[in-house]
This record gives sequence, structure tokens and C-alpha cells, in this order.
Amino acid sequence: MTAGTGPDARDVMEIERLAATYTLAVDSGDYSRLDSIWSNNAVLRVPSGAEVAGRTAILDRIKGQDVRRIVRENAVAAGREPTAVSRHHLTTRHLAPSGVGRIDAFLYYLVITDAGLDHAGTYEDTYVRTDAGWAIAQRHIRLEFVAPNSYYDFLRQWVQPPFTPPSSGSTWIEPRPSGST
Repeated sequence: MTAGTGPDARDVMEIERLAATYTLAVDSGDYSRLDSIWSNNAVLRVPSGAEVAGRTAILDRIKGQDVRRIVRENAVAAGREPTAVSRHHLTTRHLAPSGVGRIDAFLYYLVITDAGLDHAGTYEDTYVRTDAGWAIAQRHIRLEFVAPNSYYDFLRQWVQPPFTPPSSGSTWIEPRPSGST
């Protein structure tokens, strides 16, 4: 990839592999898959708006917050059978170079459970080329929809209005709030 041109096919494939690895790890609970996808100084902004800075802190947060267990416990507490399936599906993707060795990406995600379409939103990512290959440097998880019968009902408090990327030629990655790392 050179400045001013789009990412080449190899870059796109590696970035799509990173995005898929994240969803496969979260869906399967095999969090060891996440070890190689983040840059050392990565920043993860979760739907609540909280930011987690640094690869180790991100891994600790994801591994320590067992969402699969929370969903199962919430279902039982509500008198429901736990969902048999919870799968993230990545749909529309847009990648745009934002400097030498940097690509900004905008991805739609849908989560399917026994409820059907359970919740949805976007990943607003920045990828950087490292000595080991591409890595996620920044991920903002935006939650835009939670179904009325969602197994992830606890997320409802963080639903935001749908984000529409600006017109072609400009970046859509939102700046982090001032004072954040």
C-alpha cells in the first residue's frame, strides 16, 4: 500500500482475518485467539464509552468479562432457556488508507442468537502495519440496535443513533474524546 492508494489485496485479506479472528474468539470463548490481533498501544472503546488502553489491558478486559457467562446467567434469571447460539456476522466493510502503514475501516456487525437478530452496530477501526503484520490499533464498538427479545438486553442502555459515514474522500473515524489516551 502506498499513500493515496487503496490497500492491496494482501492487506485487505489480512485485515479481514483480524476482524474475523475477533468475532470468532468472542463467539467461541477462545480468547487466546485475541493475543496477536492488537497493537501494543491499542485502544478499545466499548459501547458504554469506556476506553481500555494497551494490548494487555484489552486482553484482560475481554478475558475477564465473560460475556457468554453473563448472557447465560441473565437468561436463566429471566426464566428463559439460554441461547444455543450467539454469532457475530460482519457485513459491509469499507477500508481507506489514512497514512503510511495505516488503514481506517468501518464494518457493520450483526449478532444472531435464538432470538434472531439480537443486536447490531459498527466497528470503527484503525489498523497499523507492525513488524509482525497488520494489527488493530483502535476499535470503537458502536451499538445501534438491541432487539426487544435480545439475550443481550443489558446492552440496551448504550444504544446510540446509527452512525453514517461522511461523504467519499473524508475520514469517518471519530476522534477520541480529549484527554483520552
